[in-house]
Amino acid sequence: MTTLYQHLYHNLRRDGLRPSREILIIILGDVFEAMTLETYVANFLMTQGLDIYIPGSVDCNIVTSQKEKPNQFWCEGGITISRIHRAKGQEADMVYLVGFDKIAKDEANLSFRHQLFVALTRSRGWVRLTGTGAYPMYNEVAKVIQSGDRFSFIQRQPHAEKWV
Repeated sequence: MTTLYQHLYHNLRRDGLRPSREILIIILGDVFEAMTLETYVANFLMTQGLDIYIPGSVDCNIVTSQKEKPNQFWCEGGITISRIHRAKGQEADMVYLVGFDKIAKDEANLSFRHQLFVALTRSRGWVRLTGTGAYPMYNEVAKVIQSGDRFSFIQRQPHAEKWV
C-alpha cells in the first residue's frame, strides 16, 4: 500500500492530476475479497492524508456499506476507489488496478479475465497493475507491454470436471 500511496502522491503533486475524474483505483477479485480490499485501501489512504470516495457514499472519506447516492461515482477532491462492477462506463486518465494477484491466481477464470479487460479499458492514458506473488500471468502481461503495438493473449481453458 505504501507504493500505491507514493505513486498517487506523485500523480497529484508532480503530474498535477486532479483526484476526481483523473485518478481512479479499481479493486479486482471476487465480491467478498474486493469489498474487504476496497475498505482496506480506503482506510490506508485516508490515514496518509488523501481524500477518497467510495461510489454511492454521501461524501468523500466515508467508508460504509450504506449507500445513499447510488448514482454518484465521483466526489470533488476525492480519489474514487471502486470495485469493477461500479466502474463500468467510467474513465480516468490514471487508473490503478489493485488486486491483480487475485486474477493471476485463477487466470483460467473467464469472469476474472473479463474483470481485468474491463478495468484496463477504464483508462484514458495510463494503467498501473498492483499485486503480490509470482504468477505466470505476470509474465504474460510483461510480454504484452514489451511487444509495443502488437500482442496476443493465451487463454487457458478451465479444467474440466471428471465424472466418475
